[in-house]
Amino acid sequence: MVQLLPFDRVAGWIPRILGVSALAVVAISPSLATAQTKTEKTFGGWTVTCTETEKTAKSCSMIQSLATVDKKTNRKRIVMRWALSNNKSHEQTQAVVVPTGVSIREGVRFFLGEAEPIVIAYSFCGPRVCIGSSALDAKFLAAIKASKKASASYVLGSKQLVQVPLDLTGFSEAYEYFVQQLA
Repeated sequence: MVQLLPFDRVAGWIPRILGVSALAVVAISPSLATAQTKTEKTFGGWTVTCTETEKTAKSCSMIQSLATVDKKTNRKRIVMRWALSNNKSHEQTQAVVVPTGVSIREGVRFFLGEAEPIVIAYSFCGPRVCIGSSALDAKFLAAIKASKKASASYVLGSKQLVQVPLDLTGFSEAYEYFVQQLA
């Protein structure tokens, strides 16, 4: 059932609504004055996204998200996100994001080809995700480019091993584009 209100009660709301709207426009207007440019390009399993504003230098990231489908709920669930990016000092870094509930001591292990695994330690765990990060050094980059197959693994707090196959399709092209965008 719809309840109708007398016009004079509703009319009293109009100045308040307009006042709040005006405050919202004033609060938002500085951000509207700053134009942001965003470009995004996909290479195989990788997406390169760059943003730039009039006030900030270009920032780019190269991301691969890996998901599984929960058989019970039929919902997609991210099991790992791997990102390469540039920091404020223009150094290249990498970050790995996994769900919470991991064994923090173990870190995330990258298996690239037949080489020994490379471990990235966790630097932060919050209520929804754990993040490991490190500098992207030439050795790690060369190992990725030379690998035909790759995977990553992490250990849950329950001691269950989670293995994630990595898609290196398009990595070299994506990385070349990523570097060109930052030049």
